[in-house]
Amino acid sequence: MNNGEFSLLLFVLLIPGLVWGCRSLLHERWQILAAIPSKKKEHSEDGGWEGRNITFYGVLLANGCLAGAGIFLLLCASIGLDLMTILGLAGSIISVSMIAASVLARVIEKRENTLTVAGGATVGLYLLPLCIVFINNTSSIHGITLALMPIMAATSIGFILGEGLGRMACISFGCCYGKAISKLSPVSAAIFSRIGCIFHGHTRKIAYASQLDGVKVVPIQAMTSFLYVIVAVISIYLFLENHFSWAFALSATVSMGWRVLSEQLRADFRGNATFTLYQKMSLVNIVFCLLLLVVSAPIQGIHTDLMTGLSVFLSPAVILFLQIIWGGIFLFTGVSKVTYSTVTFVVHPETIQQSAKEQL
Repeated sequence: MNNGEFSLLLFVLLIPGLVWGCRSLLHERWQILAAIPSKKKEHSEDGGWEGRNITFYGVLLANGCLAGAGIFLLLCASIGLDLMTILGLAGSIISVSMIAASVLARVIEKRENTLTVAGGATVGLYLLPLCIVFINNTSSIHGITLALMPIMAATSIGFILGEGLGRMACISFGCCYGKAISKLSPVSAAIFSRIGCIFHGHTRKIAYASQLDGVKVVPIQAMTSFLYVIVAVISIYLFLENHFSWAFALSATVSMGWRVLSEQLRADFRGNATFTLYQKMSLVNIVFCLLLLVVSAPIQGIHTDLMTGLSVFLSPAVILFLQIIWGGIFLFTGVSKVTYSTVTFVVHPETIQQSAKEQL
């Protein structure tokens, strides 16, 4: 399998899932995956329990992070990085970014139980070069020298792929939603009315935060998913063809540039300013990425090997690492903090009667 065939295979495997998700996840049944009884309701005549809801949001977000982490591992392995260095970088980036995504969302939006992908990505963007410089400056101790641009490109590609797939979780939960078509200018309304989407279900964020359930809105999550996944696949091909700077420039500038543009079409609360803090952060991040491209040392002696990258998934350590990533993110985001359920258990009378007849 050559680099082009691998990239094409990724595209063929990922796009049908996005098409299905953009159509099906709008429906109410795709928000709650399961309900776990947690506490018996006092004075309940029907013997009901209060339940904790397990959401598809957690599953879909974990799937996106798993895909992003997997591509990061593959790309880093393809340029010959040793396994422990790769796992250390991946674990550090994901852990810090997830914590930052939660903390910054609370600071900026003044709300609990929310995440900001832009905030987490920003912290990771500035942290990773510092980590690389630190490791290279202590190479006499660790015996490791890391090339900045290939690792930045692998990280940016993993991020944009993970966010592209992870936006399916936003459709399921009804968050990060677009403006109502009726509130747009006539020209914009004419464009988006053809592709607008309608969310169903009163427990979704679009319903309880903006009362836009049942209203046709701009499909901003779907647009983001398709754009990011397509750009990620192109960037993967560029990376495997040893065009590391181009891969980084494309994946980083598109993800952050789209953040600036897409915020203008979103209706969920992003702060009180007309031009949001997230948009300002993205503009600063674009400048920082361009500066990295200018100051980074020329890339010499580094060539990718796809088969070496793919072989990393045969390692038990990598398999266990990816399982921990998926499970940790699912537990962190999949247990709903904004909804609960009432669970009632009943005996099925027809089944009992049938069992009694069989015994006779």
